[in-house]
Amino acid sequence: MSRSIGLLAALALVTAPAGAQEPTQTGRIWKGTLGGSAITACFEEEFIRDGLYYVDSAVVLIRLAKIEGSDPPAFAEVEAGDAAAGATWTLQRTEGVIEGERSNGAQGDEETLPIRLMALPVALAEYGSACETAAFLDPLLVGGEVISKRDSFEGTAYTVLEYQGPKRAGLEDYAVSSFALDPARPGDDAINRALAGALPDGTASHVMGQCAGMSLPGGIGGYIEVAWVPVTITARWLGIRRSGSSYCGGAHPNHFLAASVYDRESGAEVDPSRWFKPGTLAFYDFESEVDPKPVKRPVAGLSEPLATAVRAHWPKQGPAREDASECGLPEGLGGTQWDIGLTRKGPVFVHQLPYVIFACTEEVVVPWSMVRPFLSKEGRAVEASLRRNLGPQGRKGAKGIGRPPAAEAKLNRRRRDTRPSGLMQRSDRPTRTPHERGFRIAEAMRAQNTYLPKGPELARRSLRTLPGIHRLANAMRFDVAPTK
Repeated sequence: MSRSIGLLAALALVTAPAGAQEPTQTGRIWKGTLGGSAITACFEEEFIRDGLYYVDSAVVLIRLAKIEGSDPPAFAEVEAGDAAAGATWTLQRTEGVIEGERSNGAQGDEETLPIRLMALPVALAEYGSACETAAFLDPLLVGGEVISKRDSFEGTAYTVLEYQGPKRAGLEDYAVSSFALDPARPGDDAINRALAGALPDGTASHVMGQCAGMSLPGGIGGYIEVAWVPVTITARWLGIRRSGSSYCGGAHPNHFLAASVYDRESGAEVDPSRWFKPGTLAFYDFESEVDPKPVKRPVAGLSEPLATAVRAHWPKQGPAREDASECGLPEGLGGTQWDIGLTRKGPVFVHQLPYVIFACTEEVVVPWSMVRPFLSKEGRAVEASLRRNLGPQGRKGAKGIGRPPAAEAKLNRRRRDTRPSGLMQRSDRPTRTPHERGFRIAEAMRAQNTYLPKGPELARRSLRTLPGIHRLANAMRFDVAPTK
């Protein structure tokens, strides 16, 4: 559980890929031959729990499910989820060597292949297994594709970068979208390097590799769908929305919505908590124990006066909103976690809610005129730079949280689409890029006062029981069957 929480935090709150956990112990993977083919194998716990293997030349992952009570130890090959391949491994282990045979076919007409594997020591992270190491995972993770295309926001052109995972072992469900600015300010190159770090690099040390390593031994590939999109671009500031969904094993998927702000002069990510006077925000006691310190101080809560201002600008509940009784206007905002971003109109406050009520997440923009009494000297300087309302090249820009014209046009076209009702198969579902979904999420939040990220079937099933979700799912073209 703690590892899943840590991975979710890495997805939601950091810019660069999460580094591999510090190795604390030694394990081993196994390399050798199956018949005449070179293979690589790993076991969660040798001969106690399931394992994985692939033929090195094909890199097609096959799970080895432990056959309970077998002696000598035996494993059944499992492909594509829970579909048994029909082959069985029977193994004997001596120190550093595994030998045995793979049997396939009906009894009396079996085809057998000899197995001989040698141990290869690997460093394990705390709570990690050999199946999560770079030595085993990296060959599986290579082959993803990054597609670039041009887009624009408030008249500013930039390049969208969309990563799609390799089409093996379910890794095609890893889809990450980031972007790159056309360098025009001193810090833009540094910002672009940070944004590129969100894209998987085909290694086990990246967040994608960590998620796959946690998921694959359980027979699933896991998934991550993340979109980084601009919500504010000026000559000085870049405001970003990070939204998405992930599942790396466990009871349910995780969803997140967060914000980042970059200084285009220095290229550094800034900490919006510094924009507020002492006593306006609350922080966590454990901060003193964290080393190195994060760029952004996690905000544990808002002072009551600031919470009152945020409540006053909470998106209003429309009469058509079916889940208003579930979400409504929250009370007691002072003691819950927040993320803070930047728009031209004012700072945006994002309530960090637990999974069970995540559909009630809102982006709440408080106008500068209302938040001014709470601002520090640094915060007032940020307001002054935006009050001039100049675009990235000195042009007038639009206010508030926006969407690039190209994405808006695509959204309008999709609204006119027709679709069959009910849950669709993966192969039948319309394909949309994470970047487009990122803007669709923003539009749906503004239109429906709620947030529901798109994810693979497991994520959608887990959200089907929320009140009013079918109407929202249709509005966002998610494939969710009606709730009775």
